Amino acid sequence: MIHSVCKLQDILNLLPDLQQEDLFVFDINFVIVRPEGHIWGLKAKALRNLIDRSLTDLPDAERKYLWSIALQTMQFNLIEKEMPKLIQSICSANATAMAHTNAMFGPFGIIQKTEDWRRDMLKKHTIDFSAAFEKHASTLLSISNENVLFEHGILFSPHHQKGTALACFLKHVDYKPNRVFFIDDTKKNLLSVAKQMQEMNIPFTGFQYTGSPRNASTVNFALAEFQFNYLRKHKKWLSDSIASEKMLKKN
Repeated sequence: MIHSVCKLQDILNLLPDLQQEDLFVFDINFVIVRPEGHIWGLKAKALRNLIDRSLTDLPDAERKYLWSIALQTMQFNLIEKEMPKLIQSICSANATAMAHTNAMFGPFGIIQKTEDWRRDMLKKHTIDFSAAFEKHASTLLSISNENVLFEHGILFSPHHQKGTALACFLKHVDYKPNRVFFIDDTKKNLLSVAKQMQEMNIPFTGFQYTGSPRNASTVNFALAEFQFNYLRKHKKWLSDSIASEKMLKKN
């Protein structure tokens, strides 16, 4: 079963009494945090296309270097202030809370370990999943010649559907939860996990979180072009407000 929810309270209202062997899995971007900046109104594929177009003439290493500068500069804001309390309440009930993202891991530009960078970003908002599966705190798995990483409570699967990656991890750690509750903003991720949990005979409830939708109409492509050109020239990413001011002065 998959529910559409726009607030955390909606999830709390739909939750049954928590059990010790329940597993909660949270997406990160657009569920827990939202990156600051108008370009994030684009969905993942459209955003990648924008980055590629803006940096297309550069060698791959230079593109990664510049985009890593932008990532380190950007702010990631908590979408709902109650999120840390929700995660803490799950853990207090002896259920397990972890995160799952399709984001990359390993080195990227000036970021030595993107998995640590992402964990540190969450910790700034007092969110820490490291209590989940502590005995397997750093586990690298290979699925069809592509790796997934479980690192201190966060599962990274940039090349695989979330259902495939989560099922592989649960089998690896020999853990079969009583129930899986999966919170994600993308329907295909929820369907992927639902399919795998059904095959594993694990009761599944999905929540499609709509509280922080991406809206392409908010993207100012002229501003984005200015920001990327500035990044190329000065090796610095400008926030939307500062970039807008500089554009006005230039014009």
